Amino acid sequence: MCGEVIHIAETQGVHLPENIRKITIDKAFTFPYETKTSMQKDVENGKKTEIDTFTGYIVKAAGKHGISVPHHDRVYKILKNRME
Repeated sequence: MCGEVIHIAETQGVHLPENIRKITIDKAFTFPYETKTSMQKDVENGKKTEIDTFTGYIVKAAGKHGISVPHHDRVYKILKNRME
């Protein structure tokens, strides 16, 4: 999924460090295993999530630029269905 985000960013003229994937993964490993994302907490509490802001944005941007983002497409569909 990280690669899909990087591809969309580059297509839109966003310049990221060459090692952004490593930076992102290294940062993720600094959080305790039991840490929950804000989206997980929102789902648990029956609140509106940021699915459209984050994953939905990537899916829409990919469509606009004719880019395939199969991982984001799948996650977006699964999560949207669960939240309806």
